[in-house]
Amino acid sequence: MIMSISINPSISLSAQQTTNTISDVSEQAKDYNASAKIIRQQIDTYSSLFESAYSAPITEGLDVIRDAAKAIALIENGSVKSQVIQVLELIQNRLTWLSRFYELFNRLPKILLSVSDDQTSLLEWNFENFRIGFTLEPKKEESHYYLVSQDKQMGTFSASSAKLENEERDKINALVDYVIGNT
Repeated sequence: MIMSISINPSISLSAQQTTNTISDVSEQAKDYNASAKIIRQQIDTYSSLFESAYSAPITEGLDVIRDAAKAIALIENGSVKSQVIQVLELIQNRLTWLSRFYELFNRLPKILLSVSDDQTSLLEWNFENFRIGFTLEPKKEESHYYLVSQDKQMGTFSASSAKLENEERDKINALVDYVIGNT
């Protein structure tokens, strides 16, 4: 006995055809999931190769971070010191990668590092119309970054700030990209 399902007067499917269609869709979904898994593995592999090609310990030879890298010795708090090193490495890695496409190192000001008595450290990168900073606290969850920009023609400025706790690389890359796009 074959049952017939009528969804629309012009479309009529038998129960057997419906089962075959569902089975086909199920097989296609399995194939899609398998393909997606392979693609994700390839992306992860290429991402790690890409990052390792452009990741390096801080190099005091890179003019933009040279003074800040030398000043790391002033930081006694281990948590703050590791945060400063991490931020500088991420900036350096992004600049190294971007230098393949842009002439950067002769036109960027130096990043400055200051350390307060409570070991809070401030990395600041100052430009004509904006500045970017990283306030790195002994309690990492209190560390944050900021961007302050000024529109001299309009006589206005804006400021934004956010915690630096998750996706640090993405946030720092976005800030470095902002620098390159606005210098």
